Amino acid sequence: MKKNKLWLPSVFSDNMMLQEGKENLIWGKAGSESKITVTLAGKIIKGKADKKGVFKVNLPELSYGGPYTMTVQSAEKKHVIKNLLVGDVWVCSGQSNMAMIVKDCNNSIKEIKAARYPKMRIFSVPHMYALKPFLDVKGKWEEVTPFTVGKFSAAGYYFGRELHKNLHKPIGLIDTSYGGTKIEWWMSEDAVKNFKGYAKLKRNNLEVIKRAKILKKLRRTPKDLHKDTGNEGLKLGMEKKDYDFRKWKTINAPGYWNEKGLNFVGAVWLKKEVKIPKTWIKSDLALDLGPIVDFDNTYFNGEKIGSAGDDIPGFWNYNRKYLVPSRLLTAGRNNITIRIFAANRVGGFGAAKGTMRLSVINHSELGSISLEGKWRYRVERKLPALVGIGEEYFDDRTSGTLYNAMVSPLVGFGIKGFIWYQGESNADKPKEYFELKKHFINDLRKKWQDIQLPFYFVQLANFSLVKDDWAALRKAQQDTLKLPNTGMAVAIDIGESEDVHPKNKQDVGKRLAFNALAKTYGKNVEYSGPVYKYMKIQGKKLRFYFEHSESGLKAGSKPLSGFEIKGKNGDFVSAKAKIDKRTVIVWNESIKTPLAVRYGWANDPKCNLYNKAGLPAVPFKTKEF
Repeated sequence: MKKNKLWLPSVFSDNMMLQEGKENLIWGKAGSESKITVTLAGKIIKGKADKKGVFKVNLPELSYGGPYTMTVQSAEKKHVIKNLLVGDVWVCSGQSNMAMIVKDCNNSIKEIKAARYPKMRIFSVPHMYALKPFLDVKGKWEEVTPFTVGKFSAAGYYFGRELHKNLHKPIGLIDTSYGGTKIEWWMSEDAVKNFKGYAKLKRNNLEVIKRAKILKKLRRTPKDLHKDTGNEGLKLGMEKKDYDFRKWKTINAPGYWNEKGLNFVGAVWLKKEVKIPKTWIKSDLALDLGPIVDFDNTYFNGEKIGSAGDDIPGFWNYNRKYLVPSRLLTAGRNNITIRIFAANRVGGFGAAKGTMRLSVINHSELGSISLEGKWRYRVERKLPALVGIGEEYFDDRTSGTLYNAMVSPLVGFGIKGFIWYQGESNADKPKEYFELKKHFINDLRKKWQDIQLPFYFVQLANFSLVKDDWAALRKAQQDTLKLPNTGMAVAIDIGESEDVHPKNKQDVGKRLAFNALAKTYGKNVEYSGPVYKYMKIQGKKLRFYFEHSESGLKAGSKPLSGFEIKGKNGDFVSAKAKIDKRTVIVWNESIKTPLAVRYGWANDPKCNLYNKAGLPAVPFKTKEF
């Protein structure tokens, strides 16, 4: 640290929010043993840096309010932080369903246009991972406006908006989420050490570090990537609808072209012809392409509808979803054209099976057109792959690395609590998940020195295109409720059977907010759907009792469905069910001696039990009677 420098982490910046009702820690670096003065809302707090220049100053508890100006001053320099509010700060974390942005979710145009909340503030942590803890993250606080909200976490924003509307208080949101990540990557070394499978994780980490040293000479930084020197295909009119591409070669999507015998990177044009039904012609469409490696320019019937470049954090993992305006549609044949520029080692479509599609926005009942299968392609420019094809490419994301880069720099910043949407990447080992999550939550509370820190999370939504046992993972998530100050938002009714990234994040945010309103803020609101409590055998029938059924029960549609009974042969079969006041009676005429019952117990169950508050029942499975 130079003598004339005063450094603050990026979370202390214009438009920021400090936590109400708690002491707020302000920290940074200055000259050795420099005197530090912090001024805010008429209060003056003094501190002193240590010999290494590190300082920490505790602000006294503050009440909701602002905007304020805060100054942090040393003998050498002064930082002035403007437009500061005091409110409630929530950290929003997890994997892709938390990272999914407002722009990519339902009613995005309308929602973005209406996003005018000067007393809501948002801060996005860029995608990073590290073997050692970082001191800072690159980010900035912003007011919620139509210009800022589109690229923010949708689940996080809708959660915060619901709190803001109900509490009429300033709300701050910090999004630190990353798609395709396991929970152990978010855990500190302290947390992972408490996990009984720690030895195995440690061996894996050591192996990764060993491979890193071997492959170090093969790794590339962004400066080393190939540069796109120009769009030559555009000069030839390749994007146009009437461009003749019948002689182009074919390739199957999704997948990387390097896996299909094309051992190069560079620029490749791809085209696909789709037939649009007449019933779609007057509607805007959503074009879902999933991640594209690395950069793209996408056209529909010759007009550019979207692109993604290196300005987007984690561009290689960024889901391309573009709006196709109805004015571009023609009945019958239409062309989708994509120019992909691969800058590193592979190129192509990284989408999961079943997720590349064209659909009518907000009208799922009209179905979708799959974009998987054959595409026509033409190579514009070949470049050598920067990492040899077939060699393993090092990925730092082992246990602790996301904590080090995306959580550790935030530790100590005053917050109200956490919301969490994650689990898809741990669904292959549901038995481990509860233990991992328990240690994760307990460690966060230790790090923030608040054993009561609220932690609210989303249970996995329904989804069909997986082999893992998502029902078991949901049970592991529910078991987390054994920990104090936790809450669960059930999403079993708002997923999409063939899309792991359901677009209805409004209800996700609301259901998370119901937990916070009831449990953190003491509001009289229902926060959970029916939860199985106990059952009684009544002849051949079974009567089920539920918590959170005081308002009554209802079926979302008729008949009531989702229940299954296990007979002596060991198989679960569909059961009939009917609501009787606050209970549900379940039976199957062919089973005289039922052994067990389950509800909503599948990856993509068709279940429709709700309470009168409109919240879905938690899936469950009884023990054998």
